[in-house]
Parts: sequence; structure tokens; C-alpha cells
Amino acid sequence: MLTISRLYFYFANFQYFISEDISELLIAFSHGLRFDISSIAIFNFVFIFLSLFPIIFQSNRKFQILLKILFLGVNSILLFTNFVDSEYFKFTNKRSTFDIFSMITTGNDFIHLIPVFLNDYWYTVLVWFITVLIMWKIYPKFKLISFEKFEFKKIVAQVTISLTILSLFFVAWRGIELRPLSIINATKYANSHNISLVLNTPFTIVRTMNKQDLVKKDYFKEDSLKEFINPIKNGYNEGSFKPLNVVIIIMESFGSEYIKFLNHSGKTYTPFLDSLFEHSFVFTNAYANGKKSMEALPSIITSIPSLMDNPYITSTYISNKLNSLPNLLRKEKYTSAFFHGGTDGTMGFDYFAKATEFDKYYGRTEFNNEKYFDGNWGIYDEEFLQYTSSVLTTFKPPFFACLFTLSSHHPYTIPEKYDSIFKGGKYEILKSIQYADFALKKFFEKSKNEAWFKNTLFVFTADHTSLTFDRYYVNNVGKYSVPIAFYCAGDSTMIGMSNIVAQHIDIMPTILSYLNYNHPYFSLGDNMFDENLAHFNITYLNGIYQIIENDYVLNFDGEKIISLYNYKRDKYLMNNLIKKNQNQIVDMSNKLKAFIQIYNNNIISNKMYVE
Repeated sequence: MLTISRLYFYFANFQYFISEDISELLIAFSHGLRFDISSIAIFNFVFIFLSLFPIIFQSNRKFQILLKILFLGVNSILLFTNFVDSEYFKFTNKRSTFDIFSMITTGNDFIHLIPVFLNDYWYTVLVWFITVLIMWKIYPKFKLISFEKFEFKKIVAQVTISLTILSLFFVAWRGIELRPLSIINATKYANSHNISLVLNTPFTIVRTMNKQDLVKKDYFKEDSLKEFINPIKNGYNEGSFKPLNVVIIIMESFGSEYIKFLNHSGKTYTPFLDSLFEHSFVFTNAYANGKKSMEALPSIITSIPSLMDNPYITSTYISNKLNSLPNLLRKEKYTSAFFHGGTDGTMGFDYFAKATEFDKYYGRTEFNNEKYFDGNWGIYDEEFLQYTSSVLTTFKPPFFACLFTLSSHHPYTIPEKYDSIFKGGKYEILKSIQYADFALKKFFEKSKNEAWFKNTLFVFTADHTSLTFDRYYVNNVGKYSVPIAFYCAGDSTMIGMSNIVAQHIDIMPTILSYLNYNHPYFSLGDNMFDENLAHFNITYLNGIYQIIENDYVLNFDGEKIISLYNYKRDKYLMNNLIKKNQNQIVDMSNKLKAFIQIYNNNIISNKMYVE
């Protein structure tokens, strides 16, 4: 019945699902069964449990009638949500989540509109009623089971079978992954346009039941938001498109504190990066938009930060449509690939790569040599980066690639042969930082002799900061301080430094601007090379929004301003200027509120993209 409702969902929204090959749709439908089984197991658990009661109960006609009513009642509701979404999807372009109940219970509009819905979508109600009728007809008829006497062996056998069945249904409920089956798993089996075909509405509702969602904001009138931030970039670049290869390298946990070129402490753990930055354009005042790897990827690849308690990757909005570097550059005939040496499913990177329309994903499975498995996360950086270089050499230019390193992630495992070579420092992570920097050096030594190298724009950054030994990198500014640098061997002008406030979400528009990309797209960041813009950084943590602009950092809880500091003069953020500098507070808080409003409202409405 759930498969029938999925077919109905597909045909009711045929124009929304993009597929050049019928096999893609078949894959989506086949893997959708997995999510259907999970939904059935979750919502029918009481029915299943009661059905496994001792045989004496099963012989009772009233008990069997109760089970039938329970089964039909529960599953009629499940089917109803699927059929309702067949129509509602036209407005949201995504499966409904638990937040739909907030919409229904807000005001009395829904109650008043029920007659309108029934009138407009009578045919959908009719199809739902027919499926319920079929379900009622094929429900097994009651048969009297004789129960003559107590037999210990039969009871033991029945209990054993019951426990086995319950275990199987628990597996069906949870899935066989390391983590329970979730919405993001659907991205592995369909592209971003077809994710809703894999999912079913009961599943998306129950999986978002206890997750905190965004709420719409109305700080300003919608038509005045562009005075602060315009998320629609209109292709303002001059000249013809430059089809350079683009390689983004995200170094795991490489905070600015570890890099001599940025921390000016005289102590370095990254000698190769320091030397490379001498020949790069480096933004010395750059920040991440979050504190987690799963928050970094959306910021860098789609120019969308995670301004909520859950990372965007694991949020209820993962199936939303987004403009991303892979799908935007596809317009210019780029091939795209994501490289991460981790095991499939690690931090949801493979799912996110699929959701953002990377053409290819390369991980531990594709590397296919367990000799270099670190015993924890995946393949050691040295070997995986060498592998990455070899794969890139097989690509036809132009290509876009994102490489995410691994070895400097806790527990910071490096090959035994390097234990005595890399001395590290105060924290265990420092030895792995040195090793990852060495692996990057080996990657460049291998790649620089390849034909594609000189025609490639490299972008360097880190996903987030990590353990710190300098007090500055603990405060609300320093704890987001990461490198952002651009290197292009074929462009002698790509050397220098800038002290503007830069952030992860600026990387996508900066790359596109440098390439003279002239199609409109949605981005919450700005071109870092445009010094006429008012650059800033936005983050969210523990219910607090933060904006860094010019010399100041401001914190806001969604309703009131909490603090304002001059982080350039007040390195450790000790002097709260909230009762002073009112003009600064007004300007920064207005920009922050506008950003939050654009972010929340467009994500909720699934409008963070330009077709």
C-alpha cells in the first residue's frame, strides 16, 4: 500500500522529478521499500507486540477484532499522510516533517480550510479510501486456534519465535547502519531532485519529531531585506568564463593557531602550508561558520551555514534544493568529485555529496586497500591524497573536486613509521597536524608534474578549529579562526594578503566570481576579492547568534543583544561595550537579524536556490 501511495505521489508530481535514465527512478523506488519497512515497524510496533501474545489470547475473537481495528486505524493514517503529501509537495517541494503539526495547530486556518481541501482534492481522498478498503479486504480472516493444554515445549518455542520476530522488527525499525536510519540516508539512493521519492511522509515526520526546527522570522518587511543582504547573485562579472579546474582542500581541524603564517608565533606545525602561503592569496582574518565538520561542508560547498542546533546535514531540511558548486559548475561542463578517506557514512559526507549533486564520490571503499586503514576512521592521509592525485589525472578538464583530509581527526592516528619523525607538541593532535601537512606536501609533489596542475585554482581551508594552547583561540572570535587561501600556479597575480573578515560561505561566490561565472544563483556569502563590500562572519552556537564585522563582534539570542566587543583592541573579549557604541550595535544587529530572517524563511520555504 505504501508503494502504491509512492506511485501516486510520483505521478501527481511528475514534473518535479528529474531523471535521464529510468533506472534512477527504479533505484529510488526499490530503496524506498527500506524506508517503508522502517515506518511500518515503528508505527505498528504495538500491533506486532500484541500479535505475539501467548496463543490463548490469539484464540479470543474480541482480541482479534481489537487487533484488526488497531491495524487498520494506524495504517490508514500512515497512508493518509502519504496521499496528502502528494498534493502538498507541489507547494513545498519536500516531504512533510514534524513541523507540519505546528503549522496545523497555529490559528484556525487549517480547520476552516478542510472543506476546501476535500473539495479540491477529492480524487486523492478517493484513492486513499480505495487503498484502505483493499487493505481491509485482504486482512487475514479470523481462524479459531485450539488451545487444549499447557505444553512447556510449545510455550518455549512460541516465546523464542516471538523474541526473534521482535528483534527482526527492531532491525527493520532502526536499519543496519551504525546510526539509526535517517532522512539523510535517502540522499545515497537518489539525486537531490528525487530524494522525496525514496522517503515516505510517515518516516520524515517521526524522524523529525524531537528535533528542533527553525521558525519564520519577521524582523523586517521582506522588501527591505535587500538593503542589508541580497542572497541572489546575478552574475555581475565581466569577461568570458575561465574554465579553470577547481580543487578545494579542507584540512581536518587545521585552526589558524597551528599555522605560523597566520599566528605569527614563530612556532609552526605546518611547514608546507607556510611555504605555500608565501605564493598564495591569503585571507588573514578568516573564520569558519561552525564548530563541526558537518557544519563546514554546507557552508563551503553551498554557501549555507548551519544556524540551528542540528547541522544542516542532519537537519529536517537536508532534502531541500540548493545551489551548490557541483550543480552550478555543471552548467559549464564540469565533472565534480568528492574525496574523503573515511568509511561510508562517516559524518554523512557521502550522503551530502550525493545531495549536493557531486558526480562521483571516492572514499575508503573506492580506495580499496585495507593495508592503509588507520583502524578508526579510514585511510591514512598520505596514501589517500596520493590516490586523489592519481584519480584527478584521469579526469577530463575542467573539473571541480573537494578533498577533505582525515588523519588529524581524533584519535589522531598516524602510521607507526612516522612516530619518531613528527614530534608534535603539547597536544596529541599536533603530531597528526604535522603528518597531514606532510601528506599535503607529497600530494603537491606528485600533482605539480601533471598537465592539469597549472590550470587549477586551489582553495585551502579547515573545517573548524581544535585543541588550543593560546587563550585567544578559546574566545568567541578565535575559536572560529581558520585559514582561507587561494593558490593558482598559472596566475602570478594570485599572491598577497587581505585582512577583511572572510568566512566559509564566501568561498563559493569568490570562486564563481574569479571564474567569471555569469549565471544567477543563491548565496549567503560574498566575493572576498571585492573590497567594496561590507564583509562579515555569521555563526550560531548554543542558541546564540554571532556576527563579526570590522573590528567588532556582537552576540544576539534571537530577541536581545547580549554583548559587543572590539576584538582587535580587546583580544580576550573582556570589555563589553553593550552600553556604548549604540550606532555600531544598531548597524550590526540589523544585518544579523536580516541574515537570520533570510536564512530561516528561505530554508523553511525551500527557496534557497535559483533555477
